[in-house]
Amino acid sequence: MDGRIAGRAAAEPARCADCAKSVPLYQTVATRRSRAQLSDFLVAPAQRAAKARDWPRAIPLYQALVVARGPGSPEARQLATLWTLAGQNERAAEAWSELAAAAADPSEHGAAAAEAARLSSTSDPFADKLVLAEQTAEARRGFALGRAAFTARHYGDALVYFHMGYALAPDLPGFLRELGATYDKLGAEREKREFYRRYLVQRPVGGNADAVRAELIKDREGLGTLEISSSLPCTDRRSRQLQGPVLQSQVRDGAVRVRDGRAGQGRDDGVSLGGRRESPRAPVRPHRDREPQVARYHDRPRHHIPGRRGRRPRRRPQAQDDPQG
Repeated sequence: MDGRIAGRAAAEPARCADCAKSVPLYQTVATRRSRAQLSDFLVAPAQRAAKARDWPRAIPLYQALVVARGPGSPEARQLATLWTLAGQNERAAEAWSELAAAAADPSEHGAAAAEAARLSSTSDPFADKLVLAEQTAEARRGFALGRAAFTARHYGDALVYFHMGYALAPDLPGFLRELGATYDKLGAEREKREFYRRYLVQRPVGGNADAVRAELIKDREGLGTLEISSSLPCTDRRSRQLQGPVLQSQVRDGAVRVRDGRAGQGRDDGVSLGGRRESPRAPVRPHRDREPQVARYHDRPRHHIPGRRGRRPRRRPQAQDDPQG
């Protein structure tokens, strides 16, 4: 008995050491403000949504709170409870398992592990999955707070703010760009490349995309090259018309000379469709070889009219303070 206890005690530090290696940086980075202060603006709306049993809105808010306050916080227990009440047993089992892994109290660890095992055994594969709602207003506020912290060189605070905002609205690509820049300031090269690449997947063009691509080019493993070629023939519409089948109306009127049932472009065979034999003629030049006609003034596009301001519409530049870009 004593040997088993000693073996378990010896294995416990090793397990904790492995867990410490996999802890993300935003949970361990030093911040100037406390994590409770950083996430205080989310507490009131999260509690209101949970009280109203609005699971699609309450769960993302508590996910953002867990990002800031840790997987062993009371907000993590509340998140697991919300998944259970929403009938999402699979996600609830994952949340209870994470709570059990982060719990320091043995009794709390045992209770969370037992709840996770119970939900895993009663999972319903045919249950409707809950569609979470994006919290755009809170996400934009977190983005603004993160930009202010980044400008003040408080990169730990900015990292927590951007991760909270990304948990609230993962479809806003601006968080990916700012997370890459913040990880760059913190010296985390692997995370920097990951978030920059994910940003380029969602926003491959634009001024911000060019800046992100320039940052990745500096790294040896940043970007690769991809060449795309096509073997399909490219023919214009006039060539397809000359090489295509002859219309029945043209054959009836005797207006087209044919050879092997198709319109000929080269040498004429001297046989007319009207039954008379005629001398060979020179081939008719296609329309594109004729001299172009001069377009009238009012037929020109509007951006070619002289003296008109803003000849071509200019694309609105992307701003770094906008989480959309």
